[in-house]
Amino acid sequence: TGVHGANRLASNSLMECLVFARKMASIKFDESLKLRKHKRIYSEIKLPSFDERIISAISSRIEKLRASCWDYLGVSRSYKGMKNFLDELSIEDSDLSNNFLLNSIKSIEINNFIRFSEPNRRALNVLLDLQNRLITTKLLLEACIFREESRGGHYRSDFPEKIDNWKCHSRQIKTKKIQKRFT
Repeated sequence: TGVHGANRLASNSLMECLVFARKMASIKFDESLKLRKHKRIYSEIKLPSFDERIISAISSRIEKLRASCWDYLGVSRSYKGMKNFLDELSIEDSDLSNNFLLNSIKSIEINNFIRFSEPNRRALNVLLDLQNRLITTKLLLEACIFREESRGGHYRSDFPEKIDNWKCHSRQIKTKKIQKRFT
C-alpha cells in the first residue's frame, strides 16, 4: 500500500495489512452486482523469435536510462539538462511506440490466454520494463521542470532558493497539466 513510504520495515507492512484488512471487511457490496465470468480462450501469437542480442540491447537501453537519470536528475539539476533529457526520452518513446511486440499485445482481449515462446516472453518483459521506466522518468522530469525552486532533495541550479509561492503540493496526472495544490 505504501502508507509508510518507500523505506518501510516489515513490521509497518504488517500493520498496513491489519488496518486495511479491517477496512476491507467493512465494505458492503451490492448483492445485485453480478460479475461476468470469462471463458478463457487459449491462443498463441505467432511472432518471429527475438534472439539474445536484441534482449541484451533492450537491457542496455534500460541501463543507459538509469545512468541518464543520475546525470540529469541527480543531486543538482537544471532546466536545460532536464529539457534535453526529456527530448531524448520522447525519441525513445517514439521508437517504442513502433515496436511490433509491444503493439501485438494491445489487441489481446481480457479472456485470451496467450502463449509466447521463451525468447519472446523475455523480450516482452524487458520491453515492458523499459516502457514503464520511460513513463515514470518522463513524469518525474515533467514534475521537476514544473517546480521552479529548490526544496528538500529537489535542488535546481537555476532556482537555488526556496520560494514561498512553491510551499505547496503539486498534483500530476498523466496527460494532464501539472497543477499546484495548496492545502
